[in-house]
Amino acid sequence: MGVCGILCKSVILIFNILYTVVGLAFLGVGVWLRARYPDASSGSGDYVLIAVGIVMLITAITGDIGGCGNKTSSLATFCVLLAILMAAQLALYVQRERVEHRLAEFYGFLYEIYISAGDPVVGGTLRVIHYTLNCCGAVGVVGLDPISSTCPARSGFLERFISPCPTVLLDVFSAKPPLAMGIFYGNAVLMVATMAAAGILLGPKIISLIRLFCLFILMVRVWNIIRRGTSGVWSMVKIKYFAFLNVLPAFKVR
Repeated sequence: MGVCGILCKSVILIFNILYTVVGLAFLGVGVWLRARYPDASSGSGDYVLIAVGIVMLITAITGDIGGCGNKTSSLATFCVLLAILMAAQLALYVQRERVEHRLAEFYGFLYEIYISAGDPVVGGTLRVIHYTLNCCGAVGVVGLDPISSTCPARSGFLERFISPCPTVLLDVFSAKPPLAMGIFYGNAVLMVATMAAAGILLGPKIISLIRLFCLFILMVRVWNIIRRGTSGVWSMVKIKYFAFLNVLPAFKVR
């Protein structure tokens, strides 16, 4: 194996380790909330955590099997799952206003649980949110808020006045907290780098995957036009043009 192959496998391994840890954390918190507080309303936040955790774990497992075991089918599946995760992250940004409201609702759910029960798992989750967004509870004053023990430490009097978390979450994509945006964009860069590494290991077979992905995009575009009831020459021209550039080469004779 050449240096390039070793480097690509190292990138995939690092990605899978990170995604395994984060996936287990999401899955664990989601299952804990659903099992411990089945009657509480979390705005579907616990189900989202469970679903994201499962997808991340499946992605990491297929990547490990494909990268370490040189399994072409597993690497191909890994690339498809990565593409789905990348599309999901892009969708989060496109639907950022709705996502921000959902995040604020889920934070309120965690906030109420921690005040009433003092759950250590919920407290740890709140601590991660507070340190990532540099915010504190619903009041925004360290020491006065009931959950100040999970907020970033502050020594001076004026330093205790920081942003309330619901306000930050409702404007998280516009305000762009440095650490939160660093995680967001860092994850995007890591996924692109990992996709490139998997593509290098796959070699020419990655071209077939790209063409299948283009076919999927074409089907989504056709479905959107049908769903919106849009008809006309211009819509059909766009579909045919996209198909000519991206899909038809997949059927050429070799």
